[in-house]
Amino acid sequence: MKKVLCTLFAVLLVFSLVLTGCSSQQNDDTDRPDDTNQTDKISNEDTGDKQDEKITLRLMNWDTEQEAKPTKELIESFMEENPNIIVQFEPTTQDYNTKLRTAIAAGNPPDVMNMDQWVTYYPMEPIAFEPLDDYLEKYDVDLDMYASSILQFWNYNGKQYGLPNDINGTAIYYNKKLFDEANLPYPEAGWTYDDMKELAQKLTKGSGANKVYGVFIPTDWSGWFEPLLWGLGGRVINDDLEYQNVLNSEETINAVDWITSFYREGLSPDSNTLKSMGGAIQMLKTGRVAMVLAGHFEINGLKSTEGFDLDSIGTVEFPTGPTGIKPACIFTSGYHISKDSSHKDEAFKLLMKIVGEEGQQLRAEYGHGQPAIPEIADRLTFSDDVLRLMQPFKDMWFKDGYTLNKMTMYYSPQFTDIETALITAIDKIILGEATPKEALDEAVETINAAIN
Repeated sequence: MKKVLCTLFAVLLVFSLVLTGCSSQQNDDTDRPDDTNQTDKISNEDTGDKQDEKITLRLMNWDTEQEAKPTKELIESFMEENPNIIVQFEPTTQDYNTKLRTAIAAGNPPDVMNMDQWVTYYPMEPIAFEPLDDYLEKYDVDLDMYASSILQFWNYNGKQYGLPNDINGTAIYYNKKLFDEANLPYPEAGWTYDDMKELAQKLTKGSGANKVYGVFIPTDWSGWFEPLLWGLGGRVINDDLEYQNVLNSEETINAVDWITSFYREGLSPDSNTLKSMGGAIQMLKTGRVAMVLAGHFEINGLKSTEGFDLDSIGTVEFPTGPTGIKPACIFTSGYHISKDSSHKDEAFKLLMKIVGEEGQQLRAEYGHGQPAIPEIADRLTFSDDVLRLMQPFKDMWFKDGYTLNKMTMYYSPQFTDIETALITAIDKIILGEATPKEALDEAVETINAAIN
C-alpha cells in the first residue's frame, strides 16, 4: 500500500507503498533513545486496577513480511513491559482500507490502526477515532518532537487524532557527469519548471540504443507526478475531495500537457526503453538519463552498488512553479486509536511505543522509512555522500517554505477509479491518441461511470 503525503499534502502525501528507507546505511554504533524516553514513561504510568487485568489489544496495519519485523520486535518489548496486555497483531497487505472500513462499520475495529486515507474518515459522523489530546497531556507527550510539516494533517476540528509513523519523500536525482559533459550548471534549490524543461532539452542527445534522455518523470503512480501538477496550478481533487471540473480544469489540462510533453518530445524514456535498460535508476547510473524523479530510498541502492561512485550523483528538490509554489512530496501515515476501544489508555501506550522515539528509530534501523522526529533523524549516522544526497529530502521534511496544503487524489474515497482513469488519460496523451483536454474530459466521464 502506498503511503502518500505529498507535501503539497503530500506528504503526501498518500504510500501505501513499500518504502525502503536509507536508514539501513547507518552505523551499528548509532545511539538508541535512552531508557528514560517517553515510551518508557508511558509504559510505567500507573493505570490503577487495570495493572492486574488481562486484556487484549488488536493492532492493524499493512506491514509486509519485512516491515513487520520491527513491529513485532516492538510488540514483544511492549508485552514484556506490560505483562497484563496481549497484543494481537493483524498485518493486512491486501485491500487494507476496505477491510478497515468494514471492521469500523461492523463495530469491530482494531484498538490501534495505521491509516493513510484519514481525510475520508474524519468527516464521517460519529468520528471513528479517539482524540489523543487528553492522553498526550496525561502522559506528558511533547508534540513538538515531531516534524511540524506533517503533524498538522491529523489535527481535525482542533483535535489531534493521529501521530506519524515515519516520513519518506521524493526529489530529483541527476547525473553530474552528463551535466559536466554538456557544460551545464547543476540544478539548485529555487530552479524553475522552465529550467527543468530547458535542461532536459539540452541534455537529450543521440538516437536509438545510444540515446541519452534528459529526464524521467514516472507516470505509473500518482505520488510521483501529482506534486508537479500543483506547481503549475493543476489539481486532481480540490480541498472538498471533488474531482469534477477539477481534474479537467484548464489549469490541470495545461499542467498535464507540460508533463506529457517530455514524452511527446522524446526527452523522457518510454516504458519499453526503461525495461530494456534495467529501469530509471540503472539508466541514471550508466549515464543514459540525466535526471530522474524518485524516492529517497533509492540512495540505499546507489550506495550499495559495488564500484559505483556515489559522488557522481546529485539531488535537488522539485522545481518552483511560476507562481512561486514549491511542490514537494512526502509519504507518511498516522496511527490512530478507535473510539470504541475498551482499553484506551493501554491502546495509547501501544500507539506511543510504535510512533515514539523508540519505534521510529527501530524502523529506521531496519531501513523502513525515516523518522518523523527530527532529533532522531539527526542522530542517525551516514557517510558524507549519503548526507549530501539526503539534504533536499530533509529540507522538505523539516524546513518551512514548501507547499503543504494540497489534497492528493489518494485521500479521495474514489482514489482507485481516479488514479486509473488519470493514468489511462496520460498514456493516451503520450501515445497521441487524444489531446490533454479530450483525455481528461474522458477520464472524468470514466470516473463518473465507475462510481454510478
